[in-house]
Amino acid sequence: MLAAKATSNLVSSECGAQTSTRPCKNSLAALISFLLTVLLFGSSALAATYYVSPTGSDGNSGTVSAPFKTIQKAADIVNPGDTVIVKNGNYTDTNNDGAVLKINRAGTSGSWITFKAENRWGAVIDGQNAGKEGINLRTNAKYIRIENFEIKNATSAIISNDTVSANNIDIYGNHMHHTTLTGVYLAYVSNYFTIDSNIIHDVYGWR
Repeated sequence: MLAAKATSNLVSSECGAQTSTRPCKNSLAALISFLLTVLLFGSSALAATYYVSPTGSDGNSGTVSAPFKTIQKAADIVNPGDTVIVKNGNYTDTNNDGAVLKINRAGTSGSWITFKAENRWGAVIDGQNAGKEGINLRTNAKYIRIENFEIKNATSAIISNDTVSANNIDIYGNHMHHTTLTGVYLAYVSNYFTIDSNIIHDVYGWR
């Protein structure tokens, strides 16, 4: 009974002094409405923005004042609704896994994950002509937007989707150039890929 009395005392003052263990209807309705709002929109409200800079550190928290150093660090921790803003500079494959950036996390239909250059073409994803892909979309990559990067010097693919599971990918506004094999490579079953407003040139083999 003490717990019930404590609950009744927490309701809005519009109910007045509580002499019963039962909250007033208005406050109960307001509480239910609030909880539903949290459940429905909580993921958007909690969406994070991470920053990446060549002068940052992957030991940082990824804030604007303490950015990560690699795009991969941000890609490994993003959740639905998150945005990764990449500052001007050159980004290369630092862990020798065959791609500058591998994306293997998913957004949702209502909360996409966005990777975006802070300034159009100011952030450069550079394969350095060393047998590297620019961006590789892995099995779990879904509801991903890649926007306003320069992506160059890939010797296998500028952007590739080498699995059948990746889907709902937007590739928008990028400058993609100089690869000896493939520009944008899509697996034979690729769903809901949008390639829009990009400039692509000096690609010596398409699939």
